[in-house]
Order: sequence, then C-alpha cells, then structure tokens
Amino acid sequence: MEEVEELMAACFEEMDCECTGQISLQRFVDFLCSTGEENQLMLEVSPETAERFFVQVAKGAKVLSYDQFKEEITEGCLRVLHRNITLRHSLRKKFRDYWF
Repeated sequence: MEEVEELMAACFEEMDCECTGQISLQRFVDFLCSTGEENQLMLEVSPETAERFFVQVAKGAKVLSYDQFKEEITEGCLRVLHRNITLRHSLRKKFRDYWF
C-alpha cells in the first residue's frame, strides 16, 4: 500500500509543477494523453475520456486537490499517468544526451 501512495504522490507532484497543491483539468489531460512524438509510445487515452474522468474525480470543480486525487484516482489511471510521465522523462533525457 505504501508503494501505491508513493506513486500517487510522485504523479501528483509531477503534474503540480507550480506547487499549488492543485492541478487543473488541462494539466491533467496533458499528462494523461499523448502528444507529438510521444504519441506512438504512450498509452492511449482520449482527451474526452480524460476530461470526463477529471470531472468525475473533481466532482465538477475546476481543479483537483491532492486529497481528492488520492481518494478518487483509480489504479488503472495511476498506471497510465506513471507510464506516460516516465516516458516523457526518458524522451527528455534522450534529447539532452543527444544535443548536449
């Protein structure tokens, strides 16, 4: 159980880049859905599905707090977030290693 809580905290922190303790709908969708060159490697989630999930989890609010995220996030969504975040980090590192 502790491992799952650590994963939740890590995913939320990655999305909460402004350290406000909240994430917006757009930020959530951006992290859950694939874009650009990442598109072929990331797990597919449509923006519409991500938006519906966010609205459900946030109970209609414009932002999602860590407590709401922790209470409402599903294991499947958490796994997709973690995989996509890990992939983004890997792609950024590959780019830095290639160019610098």
